[in-house]
Amino acid sequence: MTSRVPVLRRLAALAPALLVAGLLTQPAGAATAAEADRPVVGECRNLSVEEAAAASSTSAPVDCSQRHNARTIKVGTLPAALDWDDELAKVEAAVARRCGPAHDRALGRTHRVRAGAAYRWVWFVPTKTQREAGARWYRCDLVLPGGTKYLALPTTASPALPKGRLPDSIASCTTAGGFLTTCARTHAWRVTGTFVHPARALPSKKKLRAAALKKCPSLTTSDRFSYGWSYALDWKLGNRVITCSSKTRA
Repeated sequence: MTSRVPVLRRLAALAPALLVAGLLTQPAGAATAAEADRPVVGECRNLSVEEAAAASSTSAPVDCSQRHNARTIKVGTLPAALDWDDELAKVEAAVARRCGPAHDRALGRTHRVRAGAAYRWVWFVPTKTQREAGARWYRCDLVLPGGTKYLALPTTASPALPKGRLPDSIASCTTAGGFLTTCARTHAWRVTGTFVHPARALPSKKKLRAAALKKCPSLTTSDRFSYGWSYALDWKLGNRVITCSSKTRA
């Protein structure tokens, strides 16, 4: 979640909201067939915004030496205590606990540096047919938002973030319409500073605002600034960074 003064929303993670059907009784041997379609870490794909927002992805992998805008960074198995028809929040939390750290490893550096990058991750579940056959895997892909589309990933290296100052081609900015983008593209806000909040549990919005009002003025270059923070689960996993963004003319 992100807020600013005045309020502005941007994408904190591109994990699509999804509701999926429950499992049906599977025929003998169907589970094996379903697992045959299990994706593999390191696969690359080209995804449209619509495909990335869908619950399942059927896009075929492409050669990673070719242009691509998504790379699989984690393939996991739904915990035994959960099924696809369980409460969405529980499924999302189970996936995030595994894909969040995978995203961090794929990028490298620190929470503060990663907070200044535009990279995000999206996740997918098996198709209805695969779920009915017993498939329990999920897939998480690294993507680079560019406003209303995903940009070609600039590297296949892992970790992906270079040393030193992040280049505009991957640095985190926000459009006037509230879309996350890289700073090489048209934008209205740019992350110019970050700081770590000491609270172990996600503070109230009032406390987050107070912290931003205290710290962000020295980390921004404009009269107006925005500030953002991670989701509660991400915060619990250690990402307690607050970003401070300056108003720009780009």
